[in-house]
Amino acid sequence: LNHVALTVAGGVNGVGAGPRERLVNEGVLRVAAGSRVFLGEVVNRKGLLVVNGTVHGDVTAEGGHLLGSGVVTGRVRVSGSNSQAEASCKNSGWTCVKPGNSPGRLPVEGDMSFEAGSLLELEVERSRKGEGLAWDELVVQSLSFAKQTLIRVVLGQGVSSPKDVTLPLVHCLGGAGACDYSFASFEVLGGSAGQLVANADGGLDFVFGGAFGSAVAAVPEPGTWALMVLGLVAGAAQARRRRCIDRAEVWRSNAAEAT
Repeated sequence: LNHVALTVAGGVNGVGAGPRERLVNEGVLRVAAGSRVFLGEVVNRKGLLVVNGTVHGDVTAEGGHLLGSGVVTGRVRVSGSNSQAEASCKNSGWTCVKPGNSPGRLPVEGDMSFEAGSLLELEVERSRKGEGLAWDELVVQSLSFAKQTLIRVVLGQGVSSPKDVTLPLVHCLGGAGACDYSFASFEVLGGSAGQLVANADGGLDFVFGGAFGSAVAAVPEPGTWALMVLGLVAGAAQARRRRCIDRAEVWRSNAAEAT
């Protein structure tokens, strides 16, 4: 149980069976770049968990903030709190996940879920290397949001882009249907107007222009796609039958006139 500031700069190996080992953080726990933590589970009850290295195991965020540009090889479960979200992830009362280090990318190789009272915040900033933009990215196999969850995009000062420019914020490696945003709320803070849109691969994009902070567009589930395809097939078959009937009517009419 960690109550203070702890930086893992080398590695931590679970003792015994491994999957039963848990590291609980209530302070500041930093997994430095290049370091590895081999444990069954890392639990962040409050405070700050920064994953810039690799966590081989599951991560449970019961409070505080989870951020970094490392890798989690297991599942990530984000359980929420009952307090109201503030304007920034840094002072939010909700359990907050923020990929990257302003900005950056956080890959999760297992499933990821957000429970009520939790928040996913993604920042878009002006690139430090010159012109252009840099933004946070979350890479997941599957992703789900319960009711009373929030996806927030924060546009930094001076961030603007031509209309219809698209930034990929969430990459859903499991494909369409593996990531479900239907119960989450959405908001965009600062900068230019834009909207969150679920793409055909199940990921989540930010598109500049259009309505400010509009809700995400739903991506049809596989079953819905199947029904749509069946509907198209049925419609095409009906159209072919109609054309055959019309041709038969014309043929009978011509035959009647000839006699």
